[in-house]
Amino acid sequence: MLRVLQRMRGASMRRHYGQTKAARQAEWCAQFNDIVVARVPALSGRIDWPTALHYYHTGHTPQAAADSYCIARNIEWGADGHA
Repeated sequence: MLRVLQRMRGASMRRHYGQTKAARQAEWCAQFNDIVVARVPALSGRIDWPTALHYYHTGHTPQAAADSYCIARNIEWGADGHA
């Protein structure tokens, strides 16, 4: 039975082998922060983390979450990725 469950989980479980949930979340948050601050330097230290964590828990990539975050706050950025 264990082997069947391991096969069913496949690559999705192997991808994070040896990495804790807290480490995955911290890595995601760091990437999200880097993307948002690169676009809008004025947001450095001013990110609404409950909203960011909502994007994390709903399965957004850091890039997609940063896009949604900026759109929801009516922040515009140019083609070069900066405000």
